[in-house]
Amino acid sequence: MSYVEFPRIDTLATGRRITFLMKARGFCVNDLQSCLGLSAPQAIYRWLRGEGLPSVDNLFALSRLLNTSIDDILIKEGGSESRCILAPLSNQLNMQAINYYYLHVQAA
Repeated sequence: MSYVEFPRIDTLATGRRITFLMKARGFCVNDLQSCLGLSAPQAIYRWLRGEGLPSVDNLFALSRLLNTSIDDILIKEGGSESRCILAPLSNQLNMQAINYYYLHVQAA
């Protein structure tokens, strides 16, 4: 019997990526907490320290808020952390992303 080896996610590198994307887009932990509807910021801090990963729902919302793909957020073990290229994003687009999330995702 042969086994297929699946890629594993590097949680520490992914945490660094989320931190980078947050700062590049002008978000702080409290912004994400509010947008994701989390009652406390501890889960986000765990993601940033590489102690865990966002749920699929939160990962999807993060990709929308940070204007990037899920693949650009997650770093596989042995992968490159420098593969993400960010296009400039205005504060107006940040607010549009937040408004979209509240209107379409939170309301659902």
